[in-house]
Amino acid sequence: MRGVAMLSLCVKAGPVRQRGLGLIIIAVMLGMLLGVLDQAIVSTALPTIVSDLGGLRSCRGW
Repeated sequence: MRGVAMLSLCVKAGPVRQRGLGLIIIAVMLGMLLGVLDQAIVSTALPTIVSDLGGLRSCRGW
């Protein structure tokens, strides 16, 4: 029943509320894009970082 009430609120929302929702969705998508780019860069560079630190033998603290 509560989901129906929320749906009716979303349907009644005007253009101002739709614009705010669009900005939120864009912000979330941009944040996800930055997270994916960061993961791609780190995972590509990780073998080089480990070898520069002397391999896995010197990284026992990890």
